[in-house]
Amino acid sequence: MMEADILREEQQRLLESRFNRTEVLHLWGQDSARWVADGRHYVYAGYSTPVHIKTDKYTELSISDGTLRKDSTQADLYYIENLTQAGMSAHINARRYSKTGETNEQWRFNILPPPMPQLRLPILVTSGRVAARDMSRLRSFELYTNLIGTTTAEFLCPCKGFTLERISKEGQRQSAESRQGEFSDAITALLARAASGDVYIFRQIKVACSQQERVRTLPNYAFDVE
Repeated sequence: MMEADILREEQQRLLESRFNRTEVLHLWGQDSARWVADGRHYVYAGYSTPVHIKTDKYTELSISDGTLRKDSTQADLYYIENLTQAGMSAHINARRYSKTGETNEQWRFNILPPPMPQLRLPILVTSGRVAARDMSRLRSFELYTNLIGTTTAEFLCPCKGFTLERISKEGQRQSAESRQGEFSDAITALLARAASGDVYIFRQIKVACSQQERVRTLPNYAFDVE
């Protein structure tokens, strides 16, 4: 397994243990015959959100937006997926059948768009300024985001491609493209020419923080070389 795949698996475990640790719904359990939602009342569009739903064989579950997928191994574990209506609200509906008729319960939640990721260089950056030596040796960057409610966890997002432009002190422009987000030979060659007075601009940065999220384009990031 490649390092990037291992990292994504670790982040998914963080997503389940930290981001969604308070999402527990109890339907017709031993202690209650109503919804009990402990914690926040929102989920992110584009993410697979685990939620525990305790119910019985007489209850039929449905969701008003996206899909509700039952885990194949763990009882009472479901995943809210494929949400499309960011900025709106949705609900999980539970219809229970009995000899006296049927009852319906709902748990409503807001659907939030995922926060825009940010770019971070693994070198010292001071007010947008970078040393020429550090820029010439740059071989990677990170795109990260913090989801609301996760104060202790950052989530790295895979880059889907970007364009790097170098503007020399004399005003000459050169550019190189990365189609898969990796630092190609053309990218590293352009960075190797870094000199004081240059400006490097990362443009058209494509990112998708989850498999369900559409690819988004980040704002440009410019760095002055000293």
